[in-house]
Amino acid sequence: MAILCVKIGDFMVFPTVIVESDLALLRVDLVAHPAVFLDSEAQPGDSCYCYGYSDEYPGGDPATLTCEGWSGEQHEHLKLKMGQIRPGFSGAPLLNLRTGMVCGIMQRTRDRSTDLGGRILDHEGGTYCCTRRLRVKRESL
Repeated sequence: MAILCVKIGDFMVFPTVIVESDLALLRVDLVAHPAVFLDSEAQPGDSCYCYGYSDEYPGGDPATLTCEGWSGEQHEHLKLKMGQIRPGFSGAPLLNLRTGMVCGIMQRTRDRSTDLGGRILDHEGGTYCCTRRLRVKRESL
């Protein structure tokens, strides 16, 4: 695995790749910049929006979905319905239209040929993986 450092103007960006959760978090040395708020308070019936670059529309395509509820042993996946998720949406943030915040990261489709929806990874699950790795790294110094 290569370590990547990106310079944007006078600022350095240090990505953290989380292998277990198909997620990369970026740490930037910027103070006053736009940011997105994360919140996993999605409830059944909430309307959500995401935007991906699918195999059928590589120029970009929106999707609206409805939350069914949390699933998984630790409730780490949000099950979505009534929207078609195709390959290429993976990694897209899912905006909860009720809260105005991102409630997770699109992970997979439930059926690529129908509007069964998809599943997202709870952003807290990814953040937990990252925090655990940083804690272990810090303690080993």
